[in-house]
Amino acid sequence: MSQESHTLAAGALVEARGSRWRVVEVIDHGTCQACRLVGASPSNLGVSRTLLAPFDRVRPATRPSRPRLAGRRRWVLGLRALLSLGSEADDLAGVARAGIDLLAYQLEPALACARGATRVLVADEVGLGKTIQAGVVLADLHARFDSLHALVLCPAGLAFQWRRELDRRFGLPAEIVDLPALRRLAAVSPAGPWERLPVAIASFDFVKQPEVLAGMDGVRWDLLVVDEAHLCAVAPGRSAAVRALGSRARRVVLLTATPHSGDAAAFDALCDIGRLAGDGPIEMFRRTRAGLGLAATRRARVLHVGLSGAEQRMHALLERYASRVWSAPSDGRPHGDARLAMVVLRKRAASGPWPLLVSLSRRLHWLGRPDAASAAQLSLPLGDTDAAESADDESWRVLAAPGLPDPGAERRALERLIESARAAAAGDSKCRALARLLRRAREPAIVFTEYRDTLEHLARALGRQRRLAVVHGGLDPAARADAVDAFTGGGVDLLLATDAAAHGLNLQARCRLVVHLELPWNPVRLEQRVGRVDRIGQRRTVHAVHLVAGGTGEEQVLARLALRARRAREALAGGPQPAACLSEIEMAESLFAGAMLPTPSTQPDTGHGPTPVAGVADAAAPLPHVSRADLSADAARQTARLETFRRLARRPDQALASALAELDRVAPWCARLRLRAGTARCPAVLALFRAEIVDGRGSLVERPLVAVRGPWPAEAAEAWRAARPHRLPGWLMAALRAGATRAVETRLDELRAVLPPRVAPLRARESALATLADRPMAAIQPGLFDRRALRQAARQRQVESALAEAGRAQADALAACSNLALAGPPRAMLVALVEGGWPEG
Repeated sequence: MSQESHTLAAGALVEARGSRWRVVEVIDHGTCQACRLVGASPSNLGVSRTLLAPFDRVRPATRPSRPRLAGRRRWVLGLRALLSLGSEADDLAGVARAGIDLLAYQLEPALACARGATRVLVADEVGLGKTIQAGVVLADLHARFDSLHALVLCPAGLAFQWRRELDRRFGLPAEIVDLPALRRLAAVSPAGPWERLPVAIASFDFVKQPEVLAGMDGVRWDLLVVDEAHLCAVAPGRSAAVRALGSRARRVVLLTATPHSGDAAAFDALCDIGRLAGDGPIEMFRRTRAGLGLAATRRARVLHVGLSGAEQRMHALLERYASRVWSAPSDGRPHGDARLAMVVLRKRAASGPWPLLVSLSRRLHWLGRPDAASAAQLSLPLGDTDAAESADDESWRVLAAPGLPDPGAERRALERLIESARAAAAGDSKCRALARLLRRAREPAIVFTEYRDTLEHLARALGRQRRLAVVHGGLDPAARADAVDAFTGGGVDLLLATDAAAHGLNLQARCRLVVHLELPWNPVRLEQRVGRVDRIGQRRTVHAVHLVAGGTGEEQVLARLALRARRAREALAGGPQPAACLSEIEMAESLFAGAMLPTPSTQPDTGHGPTPVAGVADAAAPLPHVSRADLSADAARQTARLETFRRLARRPDQALASALAELDRVAPWCARLRLRAGTARCPAVLALFRAEIVDGRGSLVERPLVAVRGPWPAEAAEAWRAARPHRLPGWLMAALRAGATRAVETRLDELRAVLPPRVAPLRARESALATLADRPMAAIQPGLFDRRALRQAARQRQVESALAEAGRAQADALAACSNLALAGPPRAMLVALVEGGWPEG
């Protein structure tokens, strides 16, 4: 082995265990060598191994060059096999065999990551396949690197769907990490349970727990994917956790269909996730159906519901009481909670008399006793729950906040309101209108409401008429999945849901009708709700119906939603924007205090149609935190290459693999081909050479397939015909090889100009990650009577020091990525004498 060891340099071709391998790295340990190898034969492509020499015999590979005669069909099979093996530096290696339809725009985020982008925001309209796009990024990175550590963060209800999609479409093994899974992993690997998983899936609200976040301090993620990222932009606990994890990831991909809700501060916070010192703006992809040339498939209407006299009196009393509380002097009291309580009551009244009656009764019971109200509900999460996944849980502490200076007057006002709500609950106009609408529709429907007890009230009222299932934030993931499966499978034809079902579910195959019982105050929620059925694969026109109680504040809410939607469109499109963004506080001011706000000049976009923002070619007027690269042309070329590969791979894999293995052993194959096209022709020779370009680490960068052709003197052709065609003249092969070498060196120069700028952002981020290694994500609280926390902190510092050292080594390795070279001279694979193929000259 000592005689052979000097030949085992990075990039060398070797033979071990009966297969050919490419050397990536050799580490000398004195008496032995650790050789990190990647597969270079058809049977082990994509496989990585680390072998110890001399215990494993690793010797330089020899390639015989005995040409072999091949028939036309065999020669064409060899051509198909070589084309299926060829690769370019930009090729998305993990996508060719993925179980997805090849849509060019869905490849653009992965191309951006392959070209050095470290932070990407995929903000396509609902239903355009953001999960697929993140899966393409994951699959490509998995194919490019020997090992991959990726983390997918999402709402708890989407974890099973993520695991199913990654396995079914991309063949990527992923594990959902919750409390039981973490305990199981920690029992096997106490020092680093997260490092055992190539792809981990977890919910926002699980990782934000301090004890969970602290256990992730020692992990450096190759990729962090954040689904429904708008839910983490400003929510305090989620935001802190996602930012901490993003600052320890080499790449960050954010997914959201609703990046801008009209609140500029929230959009800035979203674009800031994962940003390190020296990072540029996040690269955003925002595509719409209109921009992609897809037909608009959505229609919406506002259904005004007439209220009974009792309901009108209830709304009038509530408006009077809420306005008094809103404008009451604070007298040193924290009247912000009281104002928040009025917002809750107004929203509850929009759901109907019964939900309002429940909240009024709670307020009267707990009024002035916020501590007792807080003690009445369990504040600690039990397991992996999405506490903020939907707005179906109101705060008892908020409802307990006094609103008027005179407690007795406030209690009397509440008692009158309760009596009015009880009288109105006998005839719920919205519930009757909903039942009438569903009877007339006679097709499956989804009904959204903001609160859980409203949902339960609807279930009681409609359960005698329709087969229904319910989905809300209080259900565990299995029960939620059962309800969705019952709906999609046809077991029930009505799905009642809170916003817990407004993210990630694919219901387009079963349903096209969405009904909003009340209007949420954020246009993001409306778009997310309708997006469950208005998705790729929906073959019918989607109908969205908004039930609005006439003569109430809901009509004002509709106008304010239109203004927020317009401001969000203008912000994303880079057009003129108002000085301030309309928030829910401003909406509350307009409702309670009569504050005047500008009226939108256009029809509201509250689900009435696809939001006309920033299409594929919309790269105008840049946002301050965002960059936009037009990769549509490159994605189209990549799609064409992948489609060609798929067509070639339709031949049984065994036949192609057998041809590749034989070409690897014995090449070139020689044949005579006659092309029928054209008139006068002279004989010509066609030769295909395969070369391999590697970087300074020995990793394969590109495997170009070079075709060299040219005319051949007639007398030489006659001599070749007379002799055996596979006995190629030496002067001919020398001339062909020289032409192939020139072509490959030209390609090498092109890559040397292109790749270093792509590697530079990755090197810069790796260096920034190394400097952050001594900053723990969770605070250390020393114990009063023992030093366990301090010892744990000391161990953590050792881990972080090792991470910093590994980061610096990774930065050095990335520097070697720019050192490109040929792994060897181009090798002739196929040669043909073509007669009747090319014009003379």
